[in-house]
Amino acid sequence: MRNIFGLILSGCTPAKDNGTPNSTPQVSITSHSDGDSVIEGIPTLLSGNVSDLNDSIASLKATWAVDGIEICKDIRPEDDGEVHCLISFETTHQEISLSVVDSRLA
Repeated sequence: MRNIFGLILSGCTPAKDNGTPNSTPQVSITSHSDGDSVIEGIPTLLSGNVSDLNDSIASLKATWAVDGIEICKDIRPEDDGEVHCLISFETTHQEISLSVVDSRLA
């Protein structure tokens, strides 16, 4: 088993469109917690949830990254905001991140 070193979540900085504030999209990783172990070489399903106060779920795009390298990019969430990525871990201490942007790139 290998240790997932850390998890990072991010929405982009709020933007303004014609003077109207745009809220930062919300993101959470639901499949794993910081420090969880996975089996090396076995496909692992990463799951998360994204949402936004100003934009529909369908307008969001999520990206999963391992150690800063994008592995599942521009994923459209399911109707309930779920996003998934299937990967195999090959080394120890990998950092997993999930980020999301809305239609105004916030």
